[in-house]
Amino acid sequence: TLSPLLPFVKTSFSTPETILFDVPTEFATACTVEGRPKPGIDPKKCYSPEEYDGLFEGPLTIRQALAHSRNIPAVKALYLAGIKESLATAQAMGISSLTDPDRYGLTLVLGGGEVSLLELTSAYGVFANDGIKNPYRFILRIEDSTGNVLEEAENSPVEAIPAEAARQISDILSDSKVRMVSLNNTALALGGKQVAIKTGTTNDFRDVWIVGYTPSIAVGAWAGKNDNTPMEKKVAGLIISPVWGAFMAEINGTLPKEYFKKPTPVSPDTKPVMRGVWKGGNSYKIDSISKKKATEYTPVELQQEIIFGGVHTILHWIDRDNPNGPIPSNPQNDPQYEYWEYGVRNWYNNWRLNNPGFVEENNVVIPSLVDDIHVASNLPVVNITSPVGDIVSTPGARVALGLTISSVYPIIKSELYINDRYISSYEQDPRNISFIPRDAGAIVGNNLIKVVVYDNVLNRSEDSINLLVQE
Repeated sequence: TLSPLLPFVKTSFSTPETILFDVPTEFATACTVEGRPKPGIDPKKCYSPEEYDGLFEGPLTIRQALAHSRNIPAVKALYLAGIKESLATAQAMGISSLTDPDRYGLTLVLGGGEVSLLELTSAYGVFANDGIKNPYRFILRIEDSTGNVLEEAENSPVEAIPAEAARQISDILSDSKVRMVSLNNTALALGGKQVAIKTGTTNDFRDVWIVGYTPSIAVGAWAGKNDNTPMEKKVAGLIISPVWGAFMAEINGTLPKEYFKKPTPVSPDTKPVMRGVWKGGNSYKIDSISKKKATEYTPVELQQEIIFGGVHTILHWIDRDNPNGPIPSNPQNDPQYEYWEYGVRNWYNNWRLNNPGFVEENNVVIPSLVDDIHVASNLPVVNITSPVGDIVSTPGARVALGLTISSVYPIIKSELYINDRYISSYEQDPRNISFIPRDAGAIVGNNLIKVVVYDNVLNRSEDSINLLVQE
């Protein structure tokens, strides 16, 4: 249940599309990669967690792994984020009971530390509140018999985590496309309102949890046996969700219809493994027309990414202390590398038996020649030559624009934008554009008219003019 607190401790590692392999993995370096204790080591020192369903899903994004409650990716995320750093994040979010990093180790993320339902729900409230923590209070105010306020608790909000990290978590936990069906059914308690939900089961099945939140309320629930004995594995995860759903249905009418703020999209320049690519960690882009290396002038639509380097653990492609830095030259120096790599390669060797068409590209030579079709000298030149100067018009009068275009390649279309909003395309006669301001969405007052032209290899250029609309 702590797993959402962990993967985003390092802001440079905060991409929900980062790939982590859900495969059998031994994490204890006192044991072999196969999970056998080394000479003189107690077998209990080995640590190779299972999944609650006994299955392993292979390469998953953090988004998928968190939504599906996968154990192996959660442990890997904890290792990448750092145990001490993760505990510091948990404490900043209001969890005060986790104080001994040496006691928990990598089991922390799977229920290896004791956390109260109150603190856990309060911590999820930080996600709901865009990274801001409001310390929980049991008494909000005291009034006398006539309604006079005798004492009122003061609020002291503080930023516990960056807003971007909170938005990423909320975006994942509210994503019905990756969320387990049972949780989508539970979310129906809110009648279509946006809600983020996470369930959790301790590694011995003694506790089951659910915490869910909207932008304005966080609600947690717990279940377990009075004698602290384990519950039946098959039903543990199904016990608590209906309780949470029934409560949320009861209070649904009091909740406003709100939406979580969206996180920043993952940049296309991010390392492949951190944007959902698992079949290689190196890449370059070519222009799909010239087949030469893409440049800043190559249109995005024509850029084709070539992925290579083979199937490996994420530790092959990133230094966990500098995720956005260079690919490690000696990834084997990381103590977990051979353990994670062993699990990934075992999975891959089985996977490729059913996917014989896939070939690992390892020794790829990046082309030295660059795209010479999309260069500055080949960009079309466009000017709005008619009318001359700014345009003054009424809402219902037709406005005609005449364009002068010079181009190396044939022009195939022009596009009209008003105040940076796309209006229409002109393909039959791209040099002549006409529109009625009122129908095209222009407003009374000043408007910016922009025209963008494209040649047949998608080189583009633009020009703009002011339009004053008067009643």
